[in-house]
Parts: sequence; structure tokens; C-alpha cells
Amino acid sequence: MNKIVEKTKKPLLCVFLVSYVLFIILAVCYFSDNYWLEEVNSDLFKRMQSANTMLLYSGIVGVCAFAVFAIVGSISRKNYYQSNLIFNSLGSVASIVVSVIALFQQIAILPDFNKILPELIDFTNVMQSSSASKITPSTNVIYLAIILAIFTAIVAVLVIVMTVLKYIETSKKLKAKAKQAEVVA
Repeated sequence: MNKIVEKTKKPLLCVFLVSYVLFIILAVCYFSDNYWLEEVNSDLFKRMQSANTMLLYSGIVGVCAFAVFAIVGSISRKNYYQSNLIFNSLGSVASIVVSVIALFQQIAILPDFNKILPELIDFTNVMQSSSASKITPSTNVIYLAIILAIFTAIVAVLVIVMTVLKYIETSKKLKAKAKQAEVVA
């Protein structure tokens, strides 16, 4: 178990960081992707912008959690102490919460967006009739946000599991060293 946890620690934390950076990139793309929607359905546009803002917050929380992991030495430290357990767990739980909120917001928007999608496509075709490059509205960004939210929540759960296993392993090592010191003394 020791080797598995040690070998997966750095890659798992890197995947954690990359997944939340992708949230930020997706949010920026999402902001620019649905500007036509405001002309067709301003209420849904506002809801989508709210959901998009949650995607951005999710990314920021995840990146901040990773920064905390780095500050408490979770990336390079061979032994995990209570500080690692507490801060890694809190950072991961915060990341899970915002990912789940973002997930539910995206799921709630999807049926309403699908209802107006044909109208939105017609509107954008008329507005872009003279343009050389055409933008076709689709639900791809929403599905991508849903998949990313699920993935990041799973990765955050795995970080918690890895942290607990590493902490248990460290506790066993420290107890063994303490017993060995007692025997020597």
C-alpha cells in the first residue's frame, strides 16, 4: 500500500490541479460562447451566466486548494501529519461542494437550453448570414461542464482517500519509531 500511495500522490494532485484549471478555461469559453442567447431568452441567459460563474468559482476554489496542498507540503512530503490531513481534507471537501453545485446548475439548465436550441440556431443563422465564419449554438459546453464537474469531484474524493491512507501510514511509522526509541532507552 505504501508504494501505491507514494506513486499516485504527485500524479493525483497534478490531475486535481489540471482539472480545476480546465474549469477556469471552460468558464472563460462559456462566457463567450452563449452571448446570442441574451437576444432569444434573457432569463435563461442570466441563469447560464450564473452557472458559468459557479464554474469559474469552482476552478478558483480548486486552484486555491492545490495551493494549500503545496503550502502544507502534501506534494513533496513523505510523511503526512495532522496539518496535511486537515488542510487536504478541507480543500478537497470545498472543491467537491463547488463541483457538485456547478454540476446541479448545469443539469438544471440543460432541458431549458434544449427547448430553445432550434430557435437559437435560427436566430444565429440570420444574424450571421453575411459572416464568413459561423457559430452554431450547441449543448456541447454544458455536457463538457457536467463531465468535468463529475470528474473533478471524483478526483477530489480520491485526494481525500490518498491523504487518509498516507496519514495512517505515517502514524504507523511514527508509533513504530516511538516503540523502538523506548526499547533503546
